[in-house]
Amino acid sequence: MICTRLLNCTIASFLIGVLCTQIHGQGILDNDLGIAESLRPIDQLLQSQLREWFDARDAALTDDGKQTPQWWEVKGRLNPIAVHGTSLLSYAQVHAGTPEALICLAYIVDWGEGEPSELYRSACDELVAHYSNDSALSWVCSRCTNALRFESMKSFLTRLRHASSNPTVQAAADFHLAQLMDNALEMQRRIPEIRDSFEAAGALRGQPDLGHRLETVAKLNSIDLGKQRDELLEQIKDRFGDRKPGSAKRTFGRLNYEFFVDADAPTFHELSDGLLYEIKNLRKGCRAPDFDGTLTDGRVFRLQDRRGKPTLLMFSFKGCGACEAMYPALKSVQQRFSKSGFSVIGVMADDKQDTVT
Repeated sequence: MICTRLLNCTIASFLIGVLCTQIHGQGILDNDLGIAESLRPIDQLLQSQLREWFDARDAALTDDGKQTPQWWEVKGRLNPIAVHGTSLLSYAQVHAGTPEALICLAYIVDWGEGEPSELYRSACDELVAHYSNDSALSWVCSRCTNALRFESMKSFLTRLRHASSNPTVQAAADFHLAQLMDNALEMQRRIPEIRDSFEAAGALRGQPDLGHRLETVAKLNSIDLGKQRDELLEQIKDRFGDRKPGSAKRTFGRLNYEFFVDADAPTFHELSDGLLYEIKNLRKGCRAPDFDGTLTDGRVFRLQDRRGKPTLLMFSFKGCGACEAMYPALKSVQQRFSKSGFSVIGVMADDKQDTVT
């Protein structure tokens, strides 16, 4: 049973940036990228370190692609930021105010996700001092929502918000601060699960500070945090509703950043509305909002007709590899429990019915 009309709402994903994504080196280490000439020496150092980083990661993976405790013991030490971050910062300080310096600082914030702590703070100081009114900072703000680095990221976003007179940067700082708070609240609800995952992966042994960071998030005042988050989102809608966030094109791990404004991007009003809608309607324990759609056989589907029956909604599209890998298992589960009234409802983003079928 598949619906062909996607729900008209924004569904934000909660991601824990500490668990390493499986990223392939192919293409990332190519030389033919648009790197500024003055940054090529540093980029070459990063390329060399990335090769070592990828080789160590691949050697530390199990046959089925899972991380091992050995990887957690070396990943921080081999991180290009840990090895060459001071070179990036030194370049940015010497060439303060230039686009090339901004690229170096964006790389530190983007790649490091708050680590190493002193390097991150220094990069943030440079960004606030020299680029607070540059619209590129509205994209940099989007890299500051990792709840495990809550205090340092909150400090940067708050300082930037007060230092900037650019409404787009102000809106981005406020919105991503609200996102940071929301991620911290979601992490609070999942701390036992997250701790178990870290423990099983060997992360707590390889990076002992992760346990402390989880405890820091656990001690945050959830009531105050939720109130501040909601107030920020409402203020954004009132003050910056028609503004659009900045975007960036770059290759993971390289210095070919290009900042721009995406005309097709949602406004901050839409982003704030989407997050508020998710908080109120799409979180664990919420009542799924009603919607209707058209099935591939032409019949009308209404979610309200499924009330009281176990139902799994899967949002997907043709070409989503992870989704398509799940289809056989979902079909098997549906067949196994169909007599109990269980159904899987696929809500597809594709425009053509043939594709969905």
